[in-house]
Amino acid sequence: MGWFGRGGAIYNTDQDSKPNISYCTFANNSANIGGAVYNVYSEPNIINCVFSGNYADTYGGGIYCQYGYGSVEVANCVFSDNYAINHGGGIYSYDSPLNVTNCIFADNIVTESFSSGGGICNKDCSLVSIAYCIFTGNDANDYGGGMYNQNCPSVKITNCIFNGNHAYDFGAGIYNYYSSGTVENCIFSGNTSGIGGGMHNYDCHSVIVANCIFNGNLAYDFGGGYDFGGGIANSDSNLALTNCTFSGNWANYGGGTCGWNDANTNLTNCIFWDNDANHEDEIYNSADLSVTYCDVNGGWEGEGNINKDPCFFDVQQSGSWTEDAFYDNSTFQSTLTDADANWAVNQLAGKFVNPDTAQNLQFFIVSNDVNTINVWSDVNDIAKATRTYQIYDYHLRVESPCIDTGDPYFNPDPNTKDIDGEPRIFDGDYNDVPIVDMGADEYYWSPADINTDGFVNFFDYAFFASAWLTIPTDQYYNEDCDLEDNNSIDYNDIALFCEDWLWQAAWAKAFPCAYNEGLGRSMSMGMGESFFPSMQAKQIQPEITAADIEEILKWLADLWLTNEDVRKTISEDEWLKFIEAVEQAAKEQIYN
Repeated sequence: MGWFGRGGAIYNTDQDSKPNISYCTFANNSANIGGAVYNVYSEPNIINCVFSGNYADTYGGGIYCQYGYGSVEVANCVFSDNYAINHGGGIYSYDSPLNVTNCIFADNIVTESFSSGGGICNKDCSLVSIAYCIFTGNDANDYGGGMYNQNCPSVKITNCIFNGNHAYDFGAGIYNYYSSGTVENCIFSGNTSGIGGGMHNYDCHSVIVANCIFNGNLAYDFGGGYDFGGGIANSDSNLALTNCTFSGNWANYGGGTCGWNDANTNLTNCIFWDNDANHEDEIYNSADLSVTYCDVNGGWEGEGNINKDPCFFDVQQSGSWTEDAFYDNSTFQSTLTDADANWAVNQLAGKFVNPDTAQNLQFFIVSNDVNTINVWSDVNDIAKATRTYQIYDYHLRVESPCIDTGDPYFNPDPNTKDIDGEPRIFDGDYNDVPIVDMGADEYYWSPADINTDGFVNFFDYAFFASAWLTIPTDQYYNEDCDLEDNNSIDYNDIALFCEDWLWQAAWAKAFPCAYNEGLGRSMSMGMGESFFPSMQAKQIQPEITAADIEEILKWLADLWLTNEDVRKTISEDEWLKFIEAVEQAAKEQIYN
């Protein structure tokens, strides 16, 4: 045990202390404070480390931070099965700026009455930044299963997944108390608490939640008389929800969201659909509430609101498990088996599954093979053999009434992205008037995806090349290749095609993408086929041979040398990278 019971493995102090701790494993350490690492007046950089099975009698099962003059940096780390009696199963930070990136917090726990922050607990911190992290299976006896923030004026949480966390009383995903900040581009699924299955805000000056999905969360009375806000609960706080999707959540009051006492809640460009409650399925409110440009099941009074099926993607995947689920505590994922299934590999990645349709919780699908699915969190008690499952996808289909029907005056920062990392405003109905969509997903389809299979690749290029320099009266003219829409397949079209080269359909990308640069654990939002089953291919897939590759690559080289307009439109470096990418993609299509 560390000095005076502080820091079971490492004790850092002194305002000039800036240690670099990297590629270390901290396992089964214990202390009164800071089970593995204790920091006071210190600014450590902790990178590529594993914290597992550490224990603190009070605060910080894995790491304890206090009075940091500068930010404590934690990146590319795994915190699992750490345990604190009071606060911060994984990390506890008190009056110390904290920056956490690309980390996993799994199965950490705090147990005492009034304990908080199963994954992370932040108190009196001037700055908290959490990005590209996974919070799964963390547990708090009272507040914030995944994360707890108290008296923190600047909290920023981006591109994180909160899946399968639990809090006995308040905020299974996140609990914010007397704090302000933003939560952007995050997913809250399968979380369970008494109040606020996904998130609970209490006495907060300003909480902004944007471009997030809340699905399959549960606010359930565990005996304390609480069951408000399946997705979000908001009490005595100012909450702004923008471009969020709520579906499949359950509570006694307000399946989607619940606001009461002196809460002030503003909902804009959101979707509330197929939530469930004993009192008000979608929105329950007894305080100040503004709802505009939202799609609310059952309708809601307010400017721009609609009551229409949002047309989420119909995955058409349901069945029964043929084996009990198996949880691997080294990957923090459960494997679910349907021996009768015949899925394409990773076809379901990035979607969600309800492992037992007799209950409400949904879980994020990390990957799949022909007949198994891997999800974050331990679902052994839910996914039993013979139980019926259902898979969900919360992207918008092309016929969705939520496309281009958000607030027409909504003008976000140009760098703002939707849940998939694509531009937040896109002219989805192609009427030359770009208006934001409702919900977390901004409908987008690349015009360069000529065969509409969800990828811009060599197959699309084969179509494009065959129509090169044609006009509508020519035999091989293809209007789908006229990306500039000027009745000619020319250098303008190839420039647009190059811009979207190797584009993939929504959720066919890594999310959170930066994590793949860290420990190498896959956190893909989806790779594979059948992303848009509602779309029918417009073209017959061409046959590609080695001779075709040689001919088209030669054509590309000649095009650059002979066409001045192409050279003016695209730089030489961009053109060479494009040719190399086409060649590599073509070889993979033929030889793999």
